[in-house]
Amino acid sequence: MAALRRRAPDADAVLLWGWPDAAARATSAVRRLGWDVQLAVGSSAFVGTYRTLAGTSSEGVVLPFPFRDAWFGPT
Repeated sequence: MAALRRRAPDADAVLLWGWPDAAARATSAVRRLGWDVQLAVGSSAFVGTYRTLAGTSSEGVVLPFPFRDAWFGPT
């Protein structure tokens, strides 16, 4: 994340698109760098897994919907 921050110093936010556990870890890392987060996960995943794992880092995260499980399947 720090390398990404160096490459895009003028960015205001990061759009994360991943499984809830990976997105939660990335959200915490992104927040430590001072960026806002937008996240593409399903609402049930957000409530059940993502928010629990991300903790206070999840406050104010924007969740674009709809979400499709197929986005994370094999291509």
